[in-house]
Amino acid sequence: TVVASVAPDLDFERLTTATRAIDAGARFVATNPDGARPTPQGPCPEAGAITAALTVATGRNPTVFGKPNRAVADAAIARLRGNGDRTLPPNFDPSQFLVVGDNPTTDIELGRRIGCATVLVGEDTLSGRSEDATTPDRRIDSLDEIAGVLEALECV
Repeated sequence: TVVASVAPDLDFERLTTATRAIDAGARFVATNPDGARPTPQGPCPEAGAITAALTVATGRNPTVFGKPNRAVADAAIARLRGNGDRTLPPNFDPSQFLVVGDNPTTDIELGRRIGCATVLVGEDTLSGRSEDATTPDRRIDSLDEIAGVLEALECV
């Protein structure tokens, strides 16, 4: 199995090894499809950038296990509720959950898919990179402001 994820030490040799393994039939999975992530210095490549290189080299698309895959949310919510089978419980109320993230195409999209309120943290420097960017319910500059969001949504 080849797992594409963030790899700051990725080099051509590792990329070639992964390409050849996928070409030979290895299972190809990705942790998330984010092409870039924001940093104070500007965007830097994320797992999706590595996935894109491998997809172009092999002609195969990965199975994505991370955000915005709904199964990730189902498992997280079930775990929070103590539901061992990791599927959404019948009494799931999306209004009880808030999805917070820095990427509209994965974090905010995940919240939209499960019907939760969403908060984008920091400046949205990534949504112009994708047609699939999702608009958050709220925007904040830093996590220091999350308590105010929770109070406004009556979550506390």
